[in-house]
Amino acid sequence: MGLGGTMARVGGMVAPLVRMAADVTPVLPLVIYGAAPIVSAVATSFLPETRNVPLPETVRDVERRAGHVKDEDVAVPLSSTKSKDGA
Repeated sequence: MGLGGTMARVGGMVAPLVRMAADVTPVLPLVIYGAAPIVSAVATSFLPETRNVPLPETVRDVERRAGHVKDEDVAVPLSSTKSKDGA
């Protein structure tokens, strides 16, 4: 959240400078604003969820991915095979 807020403030400070870049070349602000999403799309392609790795769904999945829990340590509780009426 902090990084997003910081980048929003930086964007607010840089926006007037990009507007002034139109004095140099009228197309330059369009190139700058067009390059930003392309750079972020390339950076996003390196995130784990975009590299065919499933996102962790539970805390146990996060711990297993971090290496704190081994696959052998995970116990899967099974339901009882006895019926409730005692038969």
